[in-house]
Amino acid sequence: MKKYFLLFFMVQKSFAFIPGYYQPSVQGIRDVEMPDKGWGVYWYNSFYHSNKPLDINGDELDPTEYSDPLNVNTKAYTTYPYFYWMPGFDLLGGNWGFSINLVLGHINIDSYYPENDEIREAKNFSLGDMAIAPLILAWDRDNFFAVFNLFVGLPFSSFNPNRQDNVGLGYYAVVPQLGGMYYFDKKQKNALMLLLTFEIKTEVRGTEERPGDVFSFEFGWSHYFTKKFSAGITTFYQTQMNYSEGIDDELSKWKPQAGAIGLEASYWFKRDIWGLTFKYNWEYLARGGFQGGNYVLNVYFNQY
Repeated sequence: MKKYFLLFFMVQKSFAFIPGYYQPSVQGIRDVEMPDKGWGVYWYNSFYHSNKPLDINGDELDPTEYSDPLNVNTKAYTTYPYFYWMPGFDLLGGNWGFSINLVLGHINIDSYYPENDEIREAKNFSLGDMAIAPLILAWDRDNFFAVFNLFVGLPFSSFNPNRQDNVGLGYYAVVPQLGGMYYFDKKQKNALMLLLTFEIKTEVRGTEERPGDVFSFEFGWSHYFTKKFSAGITTFYQTQMNYSEGIDDELSKWKPQAGAIGLEASYWFKRDIWGLTFKYNWEYLARGGFQGGNYVLNVYFNQY
């Protein structure tokens, strides 16, 4: 008897990234930095492509064991307008701030059914979910910058658990995040970034399913070659910390893992005010998900 793979759940975000409100390595390496006082708008854009679903061991899936088609071509474009505000208010020795962001996405999934030589297409372009961070605490020191974020994921968009191409996630989440930068010199030309993120999820609305919680670890190095141009390398590792609940199939027995390495280049047209970052992430690890790559183009505007 063939297993039901619930393919739509895996490609909900069409990433090897484990589905969630926070997707690692989309932001630039130095995006964790915040001003003492000011506001800004970051416009994140990510394009992902994959046609390689892998099982929990990281092996390609055997089409004879699953009822869903495994010859699948997935493409996803997501755009994330992100707004932050740092009013200059001191709290616990750091600077308090606030942020909000929305997601707009287009997902396209082509599935090939060999039994009748048919390609079925599922696509959706819609508004995604919302994430609000009522608590940002930032500590800026001479040789390091530390930040703590606590944000809440709100299922703002429409969601149908029977569709393959949902842009939204369909559940609430609480996401604490801790990280920062370490600078090797006073001019901050060389810096290391570290970021730890936990995502605690609720049940998917309209179902009794509760996806497993997720831990993400990110690490990166950035160097300014000129006053306006910098480049760097990043890596991340993600793992689902507990089994999903209420899903009566093979997926409930999996704790997916994902990992990628990325290269990025950034340029400030006006230093620290407005600029661009381009990044490419290649997924070296995909256990219980798709393996592919994504291109990222980010636009920044800050007002201090």
